[in-house]
Amino acid sequence: MFDILGVSDRVGYFEFDDTHGWSQPRREATYRWFAKSLQDRQDDGKELEFTVHPPKDLQSSETGQVATTFRNAQTVQSINAALAESSTRSGQERMPGTSRSSCRRGWE
Repeated sequence: MFDILGVSDRVGYFEFDDTHGWSQPRREATYRWFAKSLQDRQDDGKELEFTVHPPKDLQSSETGQVATTFRNAQTVQSINAALAESSTRSGQERMPGTSRSSCRRGWE
């Protein structure tokens, strides 16, 4: 298929005998492919040295989850549920043009 489209030089394949994940050899193969295919240049793909910080150092809250660290924290689900509940009680449409009757008509 790529030959038919004239882009067979833009396809690559890489395999490495390790566990599932985003290991350094896989990342470096990706860097080489991006350099060649998207920037039209050769690159050895070698990563620069960098420090990997432990997950605990990267957390923005004590537990790493705002919902479990702060009392009375809201989640996206709880905020949306409260909005839906208040809209239902006030008779407002959830979104313009999406009243219950218009939704029902769409399923009929």
